[in-house]
Amino acid sequence: MLTLDEKRRVFQVFEESLELDAAARQRFLDQHCGDSAAIKAEIIALHRADTQASLNTGGLGALRSEQPDQQLGRIVGNFKLVEHLGSGGMGLVFRGERTDDLSQRVAVKLVRQELRSATSRARFQQESSMLARLEHPSIARLIDAGVADDGRPWYVMEYVGGIAIDIYCERQQLGTRERVELLIAVCRAVDAAHRLLVVHRDIKPSNVLVTADGTPKLIDFGIAKFLDETAGAGLTRESGAAFTPHFAAPEQVAGETISTATDVYGLGALAFLLLTGKKIFESGTRTDLDYMLAVTQREPELPSRIGSNALLRGDLDNILRKALARLPAQRYESAAALAADFASYLAHRPVQARAPTLLYRVGKFVRRNTIAVSLGGLLLAATLAGLVVFLLQSREVATQRNQAQLEAARTHSINEFLINMLKSADPRIGARETTVAQVLDRAVSDAGSSLPHDPAVAGSVLQAVAETNDSLGRYPEALASNALALEMYRKSGQSAREYAVTLAERGALLRQSGKPGEAEPLLRDAVARIRALAPGSVDDAMASDRLAVLLSNTDREAEAVPLYRAAIAQLKAAGVRDVRLVTVLNDLAVCLGNQGDFANAVPMHREAVAVAEAVLGPDNPSTDDARANLAGALEGSGEIAAAEHIYREVVANRRKALGADHIDTLWAMTSLANNLLTQKRSSDALPLAGDAIARLQAGAGRDGPITLYAQSVGGRAACESGDYEHGLRWLASALAGRQRAMPRGSWLVANTQALLGACQMYSGALQSAQQNLLQAAATLESQRGAAFDKTQDAYRNLQKLNEKFTAFRCFKQEAAQVGQRPAPAAFQENQNGILQHCVHLVA
Repeated sequence: MLTLDEKRRVFQVFEESLELDAAARQRFLDQHCGDSAAIKAEIIALHRADTQASLNTGGLGALRSEQPDQQLGRIVGNFKLVEHLGSGGMGLVFRGERTDDLSQRVAVKLVRQELRSATSRARFQQESSMLARLEHPSIARLIDAGVADDGRPWYVMEYVGGIAIDIYCERQQLGTRERVELLIAVCRAVDAAHRLLVVHRDIKPSNVLVTADGTPKLIDFGIAKFLDETAGAGLTRESGAAFTPHFAAPEQVAGETISTATDVYGLGALAFLLLTGKKIFESGTRTDLDYMLAVTQREPELPSRIGSNALLRGDLDNILRKALARLPAQRYESAAALAADFASYLAHRPVQARAPTLLYRVGKFVRRNTIAVSLGGLLLAATLAGLVVFLLQSREVATQRNQAQLEAARTHSINEFLINMLKSADPRIGARETTVAQVLDRAVSDAGSSLPHDPAVAGSVLQAVAETNDSLGRYPEALASNALALEMYRKSGQSAREYAVTLAERGALLRQSGKPGEAEPLLRDAVARIRALAPGSVDDAMASDRLAVLLSNTDREAEAVPLYRAAIAQLKAAGVRDVRLVTVLNDLAVCLGNQGDFANAVPMHREAVAVAEAVLGPDNPSTDDARANLAGALEGSGEIAAAEHIYREVVANRRKALGADHIDTLWAMTSLANNLLTQKRSSDALPLAGDAIARLQAGAGRDGPITLYAQSVGGRAACESGDYEHGLRWLASALAGRQRAMPRGSWLVANTQALLGACQMYSGALQSAQQNLLQAAATLESQRGAAFDKTQDAYRNLQKLNEKFTAFRCFKQEAAQVGQRPAPAAFQENQNGILQHCVHLVA
C-alpha cells in the first residue's frame, strides 16, 4: 500500500511524463521513480489506462460509449450545440449556432482527448493558429478554437451544407470528365494545405463535401499532421494510429513517417472510388486487419479492370497506379503534380505517369488537334496513328494484367512459405523455445521441399533469409542462403537485375566476414551488371556504396569518394530519404574521417542523423548507427566528452533493443572503450573491451572485422592497465587476423602492429618492440603521411623505446663495473641507485 506522499509522487511523475514518447518516457520513469518498483508500477498502470481511454485506438472505435445527445445545448465559446452531425474515432461533430446577436451556422467538433498539461494546451493553440491560415475556396474555414472547462479541445469550422463527393457524383450522374474536374479541385485544395505545412491524413468521401453549386469542400483536419519543427508533434502524437480503411496509405497503416505523399495516396484512393465505383482492396478485405495486410503487401488493381469504363484504360490507369504506389517516393511528388496530370488527361496532353514515347505523344497531338490534322490530307495518317496508339495501349494493358497476375501469384507463394516457416516454431509440434536463428536455418534446410516453385520468387525468399541472418551477425549462414538465392535467380533466366543486386549483397557479406579479396571482384561485377541494366538507379547507388566501402577499408579512398558522392546524388535525385541515404552519407563521412577531414565528416554525419531521426524515429537501431558514427567523428575532431555521451546512449539502446550479444551492440561497446582509452581511462575501457572480445569470438568468429577491432582496442587497454598477458595475446591475434584479411601495406595492419610494438616495449620485450614499431611507422608514414595521428603515436613510442634502450645500455655498463668488485652483494646494494642514475641521464 502506497503512502499519501508516494501517491502524490505517482501523480506528479505521471503528469510530467504525459508528453513523452514511449522510449523517452521509459527513461524518465527509470530516472524519477528511484528504487520504488511500486511507484513505477502505479505510473505504468495510469499510462495504460490513459492509452485505452484516449485517441490512440485510431480507427478501431475509440470511446464508443459517449452519448452525443448529452452534449446538445452545451455552450462552447460563443456557440451552442444544436444538432449532432456525426461521430468518429477523433470526436463528435455538431451543428452550432452563435449565442450573441450575430446569426451564423457553424460545425463544432469536440475532440475526445483532454489536454491535461500546460504544454499540450500551448501546442493546441499553436496548431489552431496554423489551421486558421488555411484559406482556400475548397477548404472549410476555421472560425474559432479553444479548450473547454473539462480540458477537451474544440474547433468551430465553416458549416458546409453539402453531401459527400461520392454520393454527389452518383446523384448528379456525372461522367468521367466531370468527376476528374472535381478531383482536380480537391487536389489543389490539398496542395494549398501542404504549402502551409499541413497534411490532412484522412482524405475520404465523407471529408470532401460538395455544395449545391458544385464546389468541393475539404473538411475535418482532426488528425492533421504539421510538418514544421515547431508544431510537428502535436495532433500527430495525440491521434495515434488513426486511419480509415480503403483510403489510408501503407505508411499510415504501418505507423511509419507521414508526409505529403500520404495525402497523395488518399487522393488516389478517392479517385479510384469515384472512377470505378469501388474502393481499393474492397474485394476480399472484410476487416481492418485484412486491409492492413493488403495495403502493405500488394498494389491496387488497375481501375480499368474494376470498372466497365473504357476511358480508364491507359492514362487514368497509369495516373492512379502512380498515385497509389506503395512506396511514397514512387508516387507523385505533390498533390499539385497529381492535379496537373489529371488536367493533362482532360486536355489530351501527355501525362507524367506514362513514358513519353513518340507514338504516345503523336496520339495525344492527334486528340488535341483533330480538325487541324484532318486538313491537308493528314486524315489517313491521323487514323493510322490513332490505331497504332490503340494497339499499343491494348498491348500495354495486357502486359500490365499479366504482370499483376504474376505478382499476385508470387505474393501468394511468399506468404505460404513464410506461414510454413513460422509454423515450424509451433510448440504443439514439439518446437519449444525456438529461436529466430533456428527458424531461419530450418527454412534453408527445407528449401528444396518448401520453397515456391517459381525460381525468382524462391530467390527473393532466400535473399530475405540472408538479409535477416546478416542483421543477426550470422555471416556464414547469410552467405549460404545468399548462394542459394543466386542459384535460383540463375535458374529463373528472367531475373538479371535481382541477380546483380544479390551479387552485390554477397560481396558486402564477404567483406563483413573479413574476406575483402573475395569480395572485390564480385562487387565490381555487380556494379557493372546493374549499370548496364539500370544506370543511375537506386540499385546502382547502393551497389556502388558497397564497393566504395571495400575500397575505403583497403586504403583506396581516392577511388571510393567519387563512388560515394555519385551514389548520394542518385539517391537524392530519386527522392530517397530513408535508411539507404543514411547508410551512404555515413559511409562517405567515415571515409573522410579516416583521412582526417573531420571538418567535412562531422556535418555529413549530422545530416545522416537528422534524416534517420526524421524518417526512422529516434529509437530505431539504424538511427543509433548514425549516432555512433557521429560520435566517432566528434572524437576525431577533439570533442571527446560529447562522443562518450553519445556512445553510452547507443550502447544502452542497443542492449535494450538488440541484446548484449548482438554484433551492433558489441561494436558500440568497443567504440566506447576506445573513447575511454583516448581519455587515458584504460581501467574503465578494459572490462568493456574484454566482454566484447569474449562475445565476438563466440559469435562472429576470430577473423571478423569487428572481432579484430575489439581485440585491437582490448589489447591496448590491457597493456595500458599493466595486464601484458592479455594485451600481447589480443594484439597478436588482431595483427595476424588483419594481415590475413587486408592487403599488404594497409595502414590498419600497420596501426595494429604499432600497438603491439608499444605493448612489447612496456612489457620489456625491447627487441621485438623495435622491429614492430620501425616497420609500422614506415608504413603509416608512406600511407597516411607524417602528420597522421597514428604515425605520430608510432614516432612517440619509438622515442620512448630509444630512451629505454639508452637506459638499458647504461644500466648494463654500470652494473658490469659493480659486478667486477669482489663482493657479490655490491650489485644488489647499488642496483636501484644505478637505475636511477641511468634514467636521469636520458630524462
